[in-house]
Amino acid sequence: MTNKQSNPQTSQSLDVIFGGFSDKGVKPENQDAFAAQQPNLSTRKLKGSVVCIADGVSCSDNAKEASQLSVTTFISDYYSTPDSWTVKESVARVLSSLNSWLYHHGKQADYRQNQSVTTFSGVIFKSNTANVFHIGDSRVYLLRDGILRQLTKDHSQFTSKTSSFLTRALGMDSHLEVDFFQRELQLGDRFLLTTDGVHDSLNQTQLSKHLSEQRLSLEKIATAICLEAEEAG
Repeated sequence: MTNKQSNPQTSQSLDVIFGGFSDKGVKPENQDAFAAQQPNLSTRKLKGSVVCIADGVSCSDNAKEASQLSVTTFISDYYSTPDSWTVKESVARVLSSLNSWLYHHGKQADYRQNQSVTTFSGVIFKSNTANVFHIGDSRVYLLRDGILRQLTKDHSQFTSKTSSFLTRALGMDSHLEVDFFQRELQLGDRFLLTTDGVHDSLNQTQLSKHLSEQRLSLEKIATAICLEAEEAG
């Protein structure tokens, strides 16, 4: 979860406040992972601040490792890309390389359940722009002026009212297709990144109520969202 704030020291910088929480819920292990980084001011102007979330595919024994590796590797590799590259180019190159590694690592596995597949969604906040990128059914929402909107589209297909499968994910195929788009930022914007453990359990009205809370820190809001999702099963 992220919140845009102005910085009185300079009109050219962007401060983002992060807060997050993750728990295994009803599963035996936590197969989700998230990471965020706001670098020093000079790096922030060139590359921005990053937040991303991933949900390892449950049918894989490597789900936990795939999600954790993806968020940490993406952030590290993104900040290592040349400063001359655009955000979109950097994201595309890093995700393509990460996808190739996960896919070929999974192809070497003897069984399908040992493949390394994960959803992946993230935002890079640079200058006055949110750069959103997305694969799978994890989500990015934006709360602005009291209205919560889902920015990303789930890459999944339902086979029944309660059963679905992913049509796109990191490590699923040798060819990677990533949704990438930009949104102009406004002061006070709140972005919410979730995996299906949350958004399959809570509707947008419930999420909006939590996000509109101004008295609590983002860390406490994120915790409250996850705990309510757990109570919902």
